[in-house]
Amino acid sequence: MMHLDHIVNEILRARDHLKGAGAYANSALESQLNINRALWVNPVTRAQQQALVQQGPGNGQLPSVGSPLAMEKLLNKIKHRRPGDTNFRVGASGEHLFLVAADTPRQQPDSIVEFIVGEFCSHCSAIAPLL
Repeated sequence: MMHLDHIVNEILRARDHLKGAGAYANSALESQLNINRALWVNPVTRAQQQALVQQGPGNGQLPSVGSPLAMEKLLNKIKHRRPGDTNFRVGASGEHLFLVAADTPRQQPDSIVEFIVGEFCSHCSAIAPLL
């Protein structure tokens, strides 16, 4: 998780720097961060978030059908995740899916996010030259 946090923070820091310089709008970074890269369910209850762990390791599932979520929002959900409320599963094609419960800034239940780890890493590789 430490490495994932580092990646998330570096990308968000670059975004914030460009925003502060007035250079984010219509930039290549903005374009990359607007690409849908996850599914999310919002709103959720604390019980639904905690159920991620109760499903058992490798059995993580969203509590309902998810909606598309852009990379920028995914990065924020990862940043504001509930450390104990995560899980994963291996999809039918062998892809590794990671599920994360996230809270609002006021520590209220917000959402559960699911993303394919390999696609996330590939997308981060495409973003890296823009930082």
